[in-house]
Amino acid sequence: QFMTHYTNLRRDHWGGDVAGRIRLTAEVVRAIRQALGPQAPVGVRISQAKVNDVAHRWPEGVAAAQTIFAALADAGASYIHTTEHEAWRSAFDDEGPSLLRLARQAAPGLALIANGGVHDAARAQSLLADGADLVALGRSALANPAWPQHVQAGQAVRPFDAALLEPLATVKPSET
Repeated sequence: QFMTHYTNLRRDHWGGDVAGRIRLTAEVVRAIRQALGPQAPVGVRISQAKVNDVAHRWPEGVAAAQTIFAALADAGASYIHTTEHEAWRSAFDDEGPSLLRLARQAAPGLALIANGGVHDAARAQSLLADGADLVALGRSALANPAWPQHVQAGQAVRPFDAALLEPLATVKPSET
């Protein structure tokens, strides 16, 4: 809620522009880093999308990404885990860089994890080529617990089927 311009309506140093809105997260990272010391891994998973607004984008665009990722790096994060619906797509328009690439530009020394819509080896390889140190799988890993071994052996991977989670959970696409 603090990162989102329409939910964080504060007018003090915890709100306002993107630098104010990222301040709470950066201060938490800084405090954890100070408490744990330089050897402990401290990371942040970040996305533009919201649970109730999957199409949300930071209104400040690329400038917001630069501010956010630089603030997290300056605060002492060891890694940033970017997640988007389709991690390889442009973060803000049809032609621009992905969120992963923007994170790499703004925080070149940090480890980066990319997540979002990765279902095949070629997509994972493209994210690694774009600067990811690690590619995280979600639905593909649920459908294929041995995904890396299948890919390495050149075997086909099963598509995700939401029925896999039932009756414990029901995953339905949003109706927008």
